Amino acid sequence: MAVFRELKIRWKGKHYLFTPSNRLLRRIEEEVALTDVIAGIAGGRPKLSHVALVVAEFLMEAGVETAEDDIYAVIMDDIQDGATQFTQWCEVIAQAVSPTEDVAKNSKGSAAAKTARKSGNAA
Repeated sequence: MAVFRELKIRWKGKHYLFTPSNRLLRRIEEEVALTDVIAGIAGGRPKLSHVALVVAEFLMEAGVETAEDDIYAVIMDDIQDGATQFTQWCEVIAQAVSPTEDVAKNSKGSAAAKTARKSGNAA
C-alpha cells in the first residue's frame, strides 16, 4: 500500500508529476517545518519564501531544474495577478503531506487511539 499519492504540479505552462516520499519531506524539513507551512496556508498567511522552497523541492523531485528565487519571483508576480498559481501550489503542498485515503482510514495508530478513547485510556 502506497503512503503518498502521485501529484501534479504546474510550472511554466507544463504539468509535472511527482510522488512525495518521507525522504523528500525530511529533506524539506531540514530547511522549514512543514507543519508551519501548512498552518500558514490554512490560516491564510503562508510565508512566501517557505512556499517557494517547497515548490522548488517538488519540482526537483519531478525532474525539473529550477531555483527557489525563480519560484519566489513567480509567486510575487502571481499574487499581483490574482494568485491562481500560488493557490494551486498551496493545494499541492497540503496534498503532498497528507497520506492517501487508504492509509488514513487503515492507520494502526488511528485504530489504537480509537480503542484507547473507547476504553477511557486516552493520553
